[in-house]
Amino acid sequence: MKFDVLIVLGGPSEYGILNSRLDKCLELFNKKDSSNIIVTGHSESKIMKDYLEKNDVPAKSIFTENHSTDTFGNAFFSKLLFILPKKWKALTIVTSEYHVKRAKFIFKKIFGKNYKLKFFSAKTNVDPITWEELIVRENLAFAADELLLNNLHLILMKEQK
Repeated sequence: MKFDVLIVLGGPSEYGILNSRLDKCLELFNKKDSSNIIVTGHSESKIMKDYLEKNDVPAKSIFTENHSTDTFGNAFFSKLLFILPKKWKALTIVTSEYHVKRAKFIFKKIFGKNYKLKFFSAKTNVDPITWEELIVRENLAFAADELLLNNLHLILMKEQK
């Protein structure tokens, strides 16, 4: 199925993580899964855009979201700046395999049921100790995001009182 846009989540450049996400995006783009790409992340989106352009993705196909500093921001600002104005409904999200669970949770919360979301994971080639460190970090971040997003309505309602 063709999607309206590929969203590549920014991430660390260590261990080739960011490049593996971009390579997965290129694979999908070259299969014609979408003709639009959003690159996300405050500090990495410019690097990501340059990488894609050097790999023959036309500049007009790349949208840069450079406000976010985390996965929540990637989803929120992509929706606000590009998805809503362009009325895109079918989205492919590209991230690393260790990050998919949290990305799915956040994107489903931010986008809701009116969007078709598909997730692709890029391989993370690291040694077992580094892998465990990534998993521990993700589990802690997931717990924090889950607490925040599952209780956001309570926080907002308290603000209105």
